[in-house]
Amino acid sequence: MLSRSTYREMNYQLPLRWYISLCFFSLLLMTGVPISYALTPSSSTPLPAVWQCQQLTAVAGNLYSLRVQLEARAQEQDPLAEFCLSLVPDPRNSLAPFQWLEQSAKHGLPEAQLLMGTAYETGMWTDPNPQQALDWFTRAARQDFGLAQFELAAIHFEGRLGVQPNLPESLFWATLADEHQIPEAQELRASLERALKPGQKQMVRRRLQEWYSRISRS
Repeated sequence: MLSRSTYREMNYQLPLRWYISLCFFSLLLMTGVPISYALTPSSSTPLPAVWQCQQLTAVAGNLYSLRVQLEARAQEQDPLAEFCLSLVPDPRNSLAPFQWLEQSAKHGLPEAQLLMGTAYETGMWTDPNPQQALDWFTRAARQDFGLAQFELAAIHFEGRLGVQPNLPESLFWATLADEHQIPEAQELRASLERALKPGQKQMVRRRLQEWYSRISRS
């Protein structure tokens, strides 16, 4: 098993990526900073959809044109357009950013699902709901979205959101996240592989083979 000192050190390090991401999106949604100013080329974010929103912003030229174009696409239930609208302040409705984020998540965008999980875990923009948070994180991870897979690995490692610590479950998700080259996942995966018994690792390998088989058929 992992030593108490190792567990305590990793327990603080694992959520760091999400605290940074959460602060970034909190500033956008709570201060009403337009996406055209907030998402400059020097901005650093692990979410690919944010980069796509930045490209749409550059093409639109101004915030009004951007909103008009995005709302037209959102009428067709375009999850990326809905996600981008969640980053654009709307003076007509202060709740609009979260509503658009929720719509994007329901329509399957994994980045939106990831942020919905973060919102429900932290109670930001909505009441805390651990079960809802776990559900949204899991939806994103099952789409083979590496950042959500790492988040699930951290949840099962730490025992957050009402689940008991489960190291084999953590290794399963950490392995998938590591294959998406999430840096923190590599460290967690290595530590868990050292800690688990051979039978536990064999069980994880079987689950991984089932996962790869399912992904190859999709």
